[in-house]
This record gives sequence, C-alpha cells and structure tokens, in this order.
Amino acid sequence: MKYKVYLESIDPKCNRARWYRLTATITLFGGAVTREWGRIGQKGRCHTLQVGSFTEAKRLVQRILRVRERHGYVVVG
Repeated sequence: MKYKVYLESIDPKCNRARWYRLTATITLFGGAVTREWGRIGQKGRCHTLQVGSFTEAKRLVQRILRVRERHGYVVVG
C-alpha cells in the first residue's frame, strides 16, 4: 500500500518552478516516508526516513504537507 502526494510551487516573478513528492509506504520493518524535490523539468533529490508503522508514516506525510503548503506549494492532481 502506498500514499502519495505531489506538490508544485510556481512563481514567475521569483523565477521559482519547484516540485515536491511525498510517499508513505509499508516496509518489512513498519513504514517509510520518501521525500523527493527539485526544479520542474530536472531530476531532483531524494531522502527516505524509516518509521514504526504505516499509520505513523501517513501522519508524517500530512505534517510535512502542511509545512510545504505554508511555503507556497499547492497539491497537484
């Protein structure tokens, strides 16, 4: 089972065109949250964090989502 969220932040005045992807997955040892980010049209960076359960991973994704929205990102799709 996976839980995915894709966000973008586009502001031509500031020359900003960024994307951010959050994914919560079930792993053998509980859950994991993968964060990927970068400029639109380019390969981005990736960071994975192991957590105790899938529920905890979804909660962490929601927390990161709220922070990203405060920084101007909008959920796409």
